[in-house]
Amino acid sequence: MKQFFILVVFSICSVASLMAQNISGKVVDEKQEPIPYASCVLMNASDSTFVAGAASNLDGVFNLNVPEASYIIQISYIGYKTKEITCSSGDLGTIVLDVDTQTLDEVVVKGERPLVKM
Repeated sequence: MKQFFILVVFSICSVASLMAQNISGKVVDEKQEPIPYASCVLMNASDSTFVAGAASNLDGVFNLNVPEASYIIQISYIGYKTKEITCSSGDLGTIVLDVDTQTLDEVVVKGERPLVKM
């Protein structure tokens, strides 16, 4: 009976690992430099609900283990344009984020001395 129980547990674990798929990639900038800690959000393609999320490591690499389905992955980082890619599973390769620069026309700083009565 104990051997049967161990066999059942092993079978369930192996089937669960086969159902999970890996989505991975590398996030870089226009100079092919890795972008560490980029936000990678995986959403269901049918209704855009959150499925999983991760941050890229110091080399810009991210990995997500999810069941096989159709997904949209949204990759963002401060100072770069957000990129959305439709995927199902596998290696997405190198993902290049474009710089998002915005300049202000001018900045006006006003200051007033506080009025102190003695």
